[in-house]
Amino acid sequence: MKEANNNNNVEVIPPDKPDKPDKQGAVITAQKFEGPIPHPEILRMYGEVVPDAPERILKVFELDSQHTREMQMTALKAETARDIRAQWMAFIIMIAAIGLTAFAIKYGNSASAIIASLATLFLALRVLFFKKEKNQQKTKLMTNPALTGFFAFLNETSRSYSCTTNPST
Repeated sequence: MKEANNNNNVEVIPPDKPDKPDKQGAVITAQKFEGPIPHPEILRMYGEVVPDAPERILKVFELDSQHTREMQMTALKAETARDIRAQWMAFIIMIAAIGLTAFAIKYGNSASAIIASLATLFLALRVLFFKKEKNQQKTKLMTNPALTGFFAFLNETSRSYSCTTNPST
């Protein structure tokens, strides 16, 4: 027996009553797979269309991975070389500033010596703290949860493949 709820216009049909209407429907399943290469089932389907497609897809993935690692290594080596070069330049500038201070003290110009030593100290401390702040900002930016998807998109390290099947067809 049907029971009507006048407040919400909802019809409640008890499951054990024979006058329950028959409903037909389809079952749709969806699968999601994320990774650098397609799901094995999708690879198999590519193989049905083009016989050597799975091997070609895997070969492209291997070459792309090798290229990415080589580019990262090249960037790391360049960054290391730049840092070493900057350290040597800073060392030479510091030695020159200390020499200028010693020269000013030797010839009795104490005001120049004080200015040169304070400027040298200020620049040395500024570079040390500026480098630390810059690295902290970069780390903070790269680990920001709101931007991790964006950086993954930029690096093309995350690819998504989805497959929807309908077993009733």
